[in-house]
Amino acid sequence: MVGSEGEAKAMGAAGQVLLNEKVGIHTRILAGATIAFAHEKIRIQLSPIRGTENHEVTGTQT
Repeated sequence: MVGSEGEAKAMGAAGQVLLNEKVGIHTRILAGATIAFAHEKIRIQLSPIRGTENHEVTGTQT
């Protein structure tokens, strides 16, 4: 979708990105968030990494 955090923020400021159906990247993106951009929508999910207490962030298209 984008190449960097800065590019994502610029597109959010320009109104090209929806986070939880609101214009822009205005807050932290957490599990369960929905991001819409360029006719695509993804939902952020956490999945455990085997053998650790850490979590991996993954996105699924909706």
